[in-house]
Formats: sequence, structure tokens, C-alpha cells
Amino acid sequence: MRRKNPEEGHTVGLALHFLRRDAGLTLRQLSAATGSTPSSLSRYEKGRQMPRLDTLRRVVAGLGLTHARPATRPADRDAPTGRDRE
Repeated sequence: MRRKNPEEGHTVGLALHFLRRDAGLTLRQLSAATGSTPSSLSRYEKGRQMPRLDTLRRVVAGLGLTHARPATRPADRDAPTGRDRE
């Protein structure tokens, strides 16, 4: 699958990697919870492949999250949003 924005996969992948590590899960453990192979999960985390939306939902659920927060670059995490300026 071709990405419109090459950085998109990298951003999603980094978010998945850090969320998995924060959850204390290995690729194998997340694989068992999601039905995706460890190699597929690794490709997602490295930005080499973008997961389909249904796969991403399974991964988010496998991480124990009820919803996904928008993936941002680390430098953007503390940046004020338009709502913060009011």
C-alpha cells in the first residue's frame, strides 16, 4: 500500500512503539492480543508499512486503550493548541 505522506507511517509507527513499550508488552504479546504477526507489528512500528484501519483498531484495543489520541511528534506534544490560547 502506497502512502500519500511518507512521514505518516513513521509518526504512526513511533506512536505504536511507545504505546506498546508504555504498556509493557513485547511484540509477541501484542501479536497474541491482536492477531497480527510480530513481523507485521514491527513493520508498522518502523514505518515500513501502514496498518489498515481495522488492524489499527485491534492494536489499540490490544494495548488496552479505549481510544487513540492523535499521534504527534515529540516536539509537538507540549505545543499549545488553539484552545489553549483562549
